[in-house]
Amino acid sequence: MDKLEDINQKVICIPFSDLDTEDGNENVSQLYSLFEDRDLADGARLRLDAYRRAWSKSLQRIQDIMKALRTTLVSSVVERVANAYSETLPGLPYPEVPVLCVSDYASDGLTMTEIIEELKATPKPDDLFGDDPLPSNYITQLDATHCSNVMYSMRALVSGFVESWSGEEEVKRKPSSSLASYDMNTLHAWYEAMSKDRDKSPSLVVVFHNFEQFDPSVVQDIFHISSLHIPQLPLIFILSSSSPQSSRYLRQTYSRSTLSLLRITMFSAPHGDHALEQILTKTFFDLEFTPDIIVGPAILDYIVDHFNRQNSNLDAVLTDLQLAHMKHFEEPLTIFAQDSLLGTPRRKTACTLLRQPQSFTFLDSVFARLHSPSAEPSADHAEAWRIESVDKLLETIDVERKQFQERTLSMRIWFQAMCHVRSFLLRNGHKIADYANPKDIFRLMTAVLRGEPEKDIECIAKAISKLPKDQLRILLKELADFVADLPPLVAELAAPVSLNLASFMAGLPDDDDEGDLSGIGSQVADSLAQWLSIQWTKHLISPEESKLWDIWYTGLTPFPSELINPSTRASLLSGMLQPWCYVETQAGSDQAGMAMWQLPDTSILFRLYMEAGKLINVYDWFEAFVLVLEAQREQARRLQVGKEQAVSPKKGKGKGKGKQKQNSDAAASGEEAGDDDEKWKLQVQAQFMRALHELDYLGFIKHTGRKADHVLRTVFEVVD
Repeated sequence: MDKLEDINQKVICIPFSDLDTEDGNENVSQLYSLFEDRDLADGARLRLDAYRRAWSKSLQRIQDIMKALRTTLVSSVVERVANAYSETLPGLPYPEVPVLCVSDYASDGLTMTEIIEELKATPKPDDLFGDDPLPSNYITQLDATHCSNVMYSMRALVSGFVESWSGEEEVKRKPSSSLASYDMNTLHAWYEAMSKDRDKSPSLVVVFHNFEQFDPSVVQDIFHISSLHIPQLPLIFILSSSSPQSSRYLRQTYSRSTLSLLRITMFSAPHGDHALEQILTKTFFDLEFTPDIIVGPAILDYIVDHFNRQNSNLDAVLTDLQLAHMKHFEEPLTIFAQDSLLGTPRRKTACTLLRQPQSFTFLDSVFARLHSPSAEPSADHAEAWRIESVDKLLETIDVERKQFQERTLSMRIWFQAMCHVRSFLLRNGHKIADYANPKDIFRLMTAVLRGEPEKDIECIAKAISKLPKDQLRILLKELADFVADLPPLVAELAAPVSLNLASFMAGLPDDDDEGDLSGIGSQVADSLAQWLSIQWTKHLISPEESKLWDIWYTGLTPFPSELINPSTRASLLSGMLQPWCYVETQAGSDQAGMAMWQLPDTSILFRLYMEAGKLINVYDWFEAFVLVLEAQREQARRLQVGKEQAVSPKKGKGKGKGKQKQNSDAAASGEEAGDDDEKWKLQVQAQFMRALHELDYLGFIKHTGRKADHVLRTVFEVVD
């Protein structure tokens, strides 16, 4: 709940927990399935576990890639901090305050977190035999909420350093003789004590988090005060900016006199198409990593478009990929994504589970996929069905998984080779059709996944055939180095490729030989282009060639964009007009013919709302609501009377004096009925006010000062 007070939080996630159970995860097996006719009885829970394993594997890989992208920036900032006062320009009229501006808008503060951890984790031993080396950097972090004015800001800056040191003996100070907590002389005294008997003085690093939220006048005074105390106090300011144009912000916000006191160095966290390309290629097209799920071209197109048009934050890419994984695991067969054990420890247990009657529909769907009839049915196909067993079925699935991984591995190898050739051609100034734009690497990915790279292969091969002799030799050497650096798992696939490249290299004339493109070099270039075209056409095929490809590949399944950008208005109106699609009711399976009295109170009031005019009289609205609840009450009475008649037996006519007793019972029941009517009227008023407040909260009504007892409609012309 602390996150609710944080203004930087964009979304607060409240996890769902079932009130009927102690643990909300106990109800996972009852999740809704889109394919109940061919799903396992416990398929939702098993697929959820498989999704978690698959996504955890991909998530760890993506986080490692993002951390590797930030490593260069982090090391540069740490090095700059270490040399802030040793690399100064000579002849300056006054010392400048070192300021490092880090633009971290693409990773939500992860870069600054790693920078601070790295600065804290660079200790400098003060004693050769000391067990606890003293830090070389002291860090204080400032936030805009605690720096509303200059005094509070200087107090936070000075106290952040002074309170970070805990001496062996606590020093007692007299309040009358102590310096103020915001006085820079306090920091001077503390720094002299910390620097005593040390070979190199430590640096004082001040970090401004969310720098744009600080009051510019306050920050300007901090810079002016700090400039009066350097280099005696080696202060270094790190500005964490959430804007990609932080340098423009500094120039437009602060005066020239303030900027002249600063020596600003700009740093930018990894962002843009380069970061997105690294994430996608090293996750789904890398040779050292095999993901459990490969996303298809439709999802890749959406991720690239969403990144370039709407949200260039790298965390948004993580969200998109996670939703794609969740969408993929709706298919019942994805339970075999990692193995064929169905979440059990042994194959025998999985076979026993599939032999249960409730698993027969799922088993039939798997049999149908593996033994689909050909165009010309034969006796062999029928015989294959007869001899098939559950154990053999699971073995076949394992074989299909292995073949799919081998096919996609071959595809990734030759895709990487194509990227190397393409990069070489662009570096040397060769325009390959429309490939001058770096963003076209994403189009190349989708073309390969669709199994339609013919146009790309033709353009690259044409450019290779026109290469001069010296560039052709460099290209062959780079391809040979690429093959030599392949992982050991693909050494067998790389051996024939190395032999072919060596033969092309041997066929080139020496540098001393004078020849032109019409000679031997041109023939080698044509042969290399033709050979690469054949290999690319052979190996760059769609993963859909496998029988069970949709277990490990999303294919042309569209991205569930409604989860990222939902239609709020349509969802609200649909929920109000058709509540049976969202909540469980007792009206039976045919919900389309529900009467108004069967709906929830808010839906009843909204139906009456849609039948009213532009201005709604609240009293008339209440009276119409009462009539509907009267019908609801009458139906409840009939249902109760029917139950009582079904339970209690019929009594015969009795003799005696029972008239007086009947009259007294009728009087008592009349009093009780009167009390019940009063309670019911109060309950109806409470239900009406609650439903009215819900509509007001959702924005369906607007209060007007013209008529106190009327409200104004805000929604019109809704198609039911």
